[in-house]
Amino acid sequence: LVPARRSKCLSGYKQFVTPGDENCRFNSQLPLRAVIWGDSHAEAIAEAVANGFFHMDISMTQITRGRCPPILDVMNFDHDSDCKEFNDLAIKFIHEQEIQYVVIAARWPIYVEGPNKQLKYDDPLPLSHIESPEHTPTLSHVKELMNRTLLRVAINGAKVVLVYPIPEYPWNVPLRLARLAMFHKMDSDLYTISLGEVLQRHLKSEQLLKFSNKSIYNFKPINTFCDREINRCYPMKHGQTLYYDDDHLNFAGSQLLAKDLFSKVNIFK
Repeated sequence: LVPARRSKCLSGYKQFVTPGDENCRFNSQLPLRAVIWGDSHAEAIAEAVANGFFHMDISMTQITRGRCPPILDVMNFDHDSDCKEFNDLAIKFIHEQEIQYVVIAARWPIYVEGPNKQLKYDDPLPLSHIESPEHTPTLSHVKELMNRTLLRVAINGAKVVLVYPIPEYPWNVPLRLARLAMFHKMDSDLYTISLGEVLQRHLKSEQLLKFSNKSIYNFKPINTFCDREINRCYPMKHGQTLYYDDDHLNFAGSQLLAKDLFSKVNIFK
């Protein structure tokens, strides 16, 4: 199932949800100190991450727009979209509310990688800079904009957690698992993918997100959803499906991610 708050809290797709909308705040009886900002990948993990902050006695709000990377001064493939406006309002909200923790997540490869024909991922969503929308910026230019964004977020002391790419699959995960189960063909090689292929897919995203600053913390979901000993990444664990389509975690998957996030990132220990 898609996230429960999608109709109220995911901008894009013919609706604009202003950052800070009360419908998108979790555990509102607690002080608001945290934000998750990003695209639909951030939306997918929002509830589980909010539950982690709940155990810190903190309320979190969700600031998400589909197909809009959380990078200032870029537009996505649709130059008429409100991506830039949305991101500007996100930063404004973070500063005005004196947010202490900002979790940033997105489907990074789709913005910086070309299409992967071997695995048949979705086509890329090329970005453009507001000053030259007719041109696709180089990776180094996007990285410069990403660095500026991170510094803007952290300028007032907020601690930032960058969630690196979540492994994607070249098929709808629950449908594939259901069909394999129907025909009694649950060989793991038929529903897992090579860790090497995932690492290759993430190369440019790794370059984009690499940033050295004491206020910026990195979290890599690949360590949660891939087994380096057998060189495979898996969309199911203990018989439980972890995705609701080919690239978005369902609640079970997001719970696994959040468990590792709050146990392994230093600011949460």
